[in-house]
Amino acid sequence: MSPKFLLKKKASAVFIMLLSSSLCMSLTSPSLFAGTFDDFKNKIVNEAQSVAESRLNALASDIGAAIAQTSFHQASTIGGTLPGVDIGIHTGYKKVSSKDDILKAANVESLMLPVAQIEIGIPFIKLDLIGRYTSYDKSTLAGGGLRYSLFKTLPFELTASGLYNILSVEAGDNKFKTTVTTLSLGINFNVPIISPYAGVSFDSTEITPDETITTFKGKATATRIDGGVNLSLLPFTYFNAGISYIISGSDDSSLGARAGLGIKF
Repeated sequence: MSPKFLLKKKASAVFIMLLSSSLCMSLTSPSLFAGTFDDFKNKIVNEAQSVAESRLNALASDIGAAIAQTSFHQASTIGGTLPGVDIGIHTGYKKVSSKDDILKAANVESLMLPVAQIEIGIPFIKLDLIGRYTSYDKSTLAGGGLRYSLFKTLPFELTASGLYNILSVEAGDNKFKTTVTTLSLGINFNVPIISPYAGVSFDSTEITPDETITTFKGKATATRIDGGVNLSLLPFTYFNAGISYIISGSDDSSLGARAGLGIKF
């Protein structure tokens, strides 16, 4: 075997090891799942409607921001003239709002959400199909969406995307579902090795507790301004890092962050 082949093989092995390590660290993090929703039911049952809905709205704001951040790690399509595939692990971070009594009661200070995401580019129409999933400790997230290229020329690309996510939680008596709908408009700078991007998104989140807990629901909307980079030091791989400025109707403006690793070809 040639030295060039061995070098590529070694680089690929290192990258797979890093990707696996990132996934393991994300999934074993207690920041989102373990004990996070232990006080959900306690903070909702037998409360006045105004109190219960206020608490659910604050929780929806935090969960929605954590989920929505991980759906946006680039603003370019991988389809077009040839099909493309992007497989990665993306983790979002958000500090819990001071208004979120449900998470504060469980001593949760921040949310970290790891998500496995696959993007498949459709040839000739510059359209990407997006699928995402994560599951841990009786909490499951599944979602999907589309990203379409509105305008593409070197080195810029303007894209529009829409995603829909469902988080189902069954932590003992603390049962609820959260839906997050995200619409985004982004611009990507397609340059070698480092590929910066920026975008603006609108997120809509709704929490529906199990009917045995309450009939009240929580709702939150947010406008999110994103920026970040995809750094590609090895062929067909990337490291992503970005920040979000989140302007929420039921929360003070706040910052979020995300990072991820992936394979793209």
